[in-house]
Amino acid sequence: MLGRYGFEFYSSKDRLKTPLVRDNINEPFREASWEEAIGLVAKRFSEIKKSTAPDSFRCLSSSRVQTRKTFLPEIYTCGNRHQHMDNCARVCHAPSVTGLRAARLGAERQQTHWPILKALKVLIVSGSNTTEAHPVAALKIKRR
Repeated sequence: MLGRYGFEFYSSKDRLKTPLVRDNINEPFREASWEEAIGLVAKRFSEIKKSTAPDSFRCLSSSRVQTRKTFLPEIYTCGNRHQHMDNCARVCHAPSVTGLRAARLGAERQQTHWPILKALKVLIVSGSNTTEAHPVAALKIKRR
């Protein structure tokens, strides 16, 4: 359903279209070519891999990219024998999971079926921007 509702960010006027790099942390970012940016990332990853413990690398992917683009960091992470791959969806759902578990309502999956929404007198939404994060649920709630 995100294919119908969730692509505003792809055409956002604020979206970066050119890589930004900096040579050290005290310098401001500057525009770079894709070749320079990818080369810099490869160089730094190689330096980090040589100078640190094997488990010092972490990868955090976005829930706002297509599946195939999340797969690429996973290939890199596993190919370099790192097992620390995560997705920001887990982090952003932490408040709602905490709230649901504290209220003993459960949190691992949807707890009700869509048709039940029509019969509800009260609906509590905890830790969620439902319209942005769950457009299908938001549509059904708004139609109620």
